[in-house]
Amino acid sequence: MAGERSTRRAPELQVQGRVVERVARFEAHPGSSAALLAWVDDGRTLWCAGHRGPRVLALDVESERATTAVDLGAPGVESFAISPDARAAVIATGSDSLAMWSLTTASWEGPRIASPWVRRTLRWTPDGAGVAYLGERYDAQHLPHYGIGVIDPRTGRGWAHEIDAVTAQLDLVGPGPRFSSTPLAVSPDGRWVELLLAHLDGCSTIRFDRETGVFDRVPWAPRQPELWSCARLAGGAEVVAVARYATASFGEVYRTDLVRCATESSEERWAMKHPGGDTIVIAPDERWFVLWDPTWLQIRSTHDGSLLGRFTLRGGEDRPVSVAIAPGSTRLAVGTTRGRVWVLALAAKARPT
Repeated sequence: MAGERSTRRAPELQVQGRVVERVARFEAHPGSSAALLAWVDDGRTLWCAGHRGPRVLALDVESERATTAVDLGAPGVESFAISPDARAAVIATGSDSLAMWSLTTASWEGPRIASPWVRRTLRWTPDGAGVAYLGERYDAQHLPHYGIGVIDPRTGRGWAHEIDAVTAQLDLVGPGPRFSSTPLAVSPDGRWVELLLAHLDGCSTIRFDRETGVFDRVPWAPRQPELWSCARLAGGAEVVAVARYATASFGEVYRTDLVRCATESSEERWAMKHPGGDTIVIAPDERWFVLWDPTWLQIRSTHDGSLLGRFTLRGGEDRPVSVAIAPGSTRLAVGTTRGRVWVLALAAKARPT
């Protein structure tokens, strides 16, 4: 419970490869999943919430204490993101609104911004001046529509575009976009907001230039793969991806690989038979990444894809549902379907150089 020290129990974590060491464990959201995680600073404080849960908890890793950071009540938390300077957070709710919370004064700042979009994914611009988002809404026929936008949480000013209109403008072949598991990114200089999606033409990066207001499509090369999941490297020039390749001109014959490749040429830096897992999270220093599915997590090198370690949860009914890596790339947090949060440290001898 909030404000109380977590109860220590027999370890339920199995670690192979001796790559990670357990640092802390929290019973953060009993009865709900710990679906939303974000580090506030370099491995000391972690924000955690259940999807559409009424509270955001602050987890102190050293003391293993959980306290309520923000109490929203109904309709609960949809998503949140911590600012680059760790002084503020934007929180999107299930009622299609967004607001900024000050971590220094523990109070709301700026307007509460209403929108037709439920903001599923939030990304701060590198300068902290705005927040990019991928939104979703349903029409009267209960069909989903998606939007991309950037907003200044201090003033409520910004822009939004519906993806259906953008893909039609860019002559992408329907029936509709399918998004990567990590679809939204902001370029290191903050100029481009990028959305990675798949369509019948293959894979494309849709870029919006914040200076000129122009959308652009960056298609991948011919015979490009169908991405199930991917995460960007090198400012978006490369990705690590779970990719399915057609092995015949006609007919449903495929192979599935884990690859690192360039986005504009599809040139592979390395590829291997898919080891399982459907979600990828890359460490901030880009030296390693986590590949995970509902039963286990793997730590792999971005240099060559080699396995550095693997860990699983025992007990059968509890499953990983979220992963967050601290800014220093030395700690990671794992949220589970039963509301637990594990904090792990990557052993120094196992960190790629």
